[in-house]
Amino acid sequence: MMIKLVDEKDLVLIVIDLQEKLLKIISDKEKLVENNKILIRFLSRIKAPIIATKQVKLGDINGDIAKELTGSKIIEKETFSCFRNKEFMDTIRMMNRKTLLITGIETHICVLQTAIDALNLGYRVIIPYDAVSSQIKSDHEYALQYLRSKGAEILPTESIIYAIMESSKHALFREVLNLIKERRKLYS
Repeated sequence: MMIKLVDEKDLVLIVIDLQEKLLKIISDKEKLVENNKILIRFLSRIKAPIIATKQVKLGDINGDIAKELTGSKIIEKETFSCFRNKEFMDTIRMMNRKTLLITGIETHICVLQTAIDALNLGYRVIIPYDAVSSQIKSDHEYALQYLRSKGAEILPTESIIYAIMESSKHALFREVLNLIKERRKLYS
């Protein structure tokens, strides 16, 4: 059996609760926001479906993220797992795609519960470790370890994007290269 790292025709991006009220208290929030912006921008350009969620009573999605989400489906939820929300379930089923790229906050709560429900439903789950976070860094790290042990694939944002492009001949390679250069400045 041949494994394709990431198949853009089978991919859905799920951006969980990147709301300003939550972001204020999140570890590495600048990197989190930047990695999400890059993923949203790139996946929008390749026309992959994007679903964003908002936890009730926590206000608006971060302004920089909201700009990137123009035209994307945004679902308000009360549950921690996105899969416990009927509108989300109906939306994801209609897309008929089986690979979920899950980003957002908090890693050890909403991301964790959404990813576990997705795995239990037979979805392939990919989590860019640098596009999810929690208030407490160790909560983030232990949740990622747990998710990996249950079958989620944990990769850097950059690896996922390059895996989708597959080659420097990809139509968006130059544009992505500029985004990646900006991203790398945050890590130097």
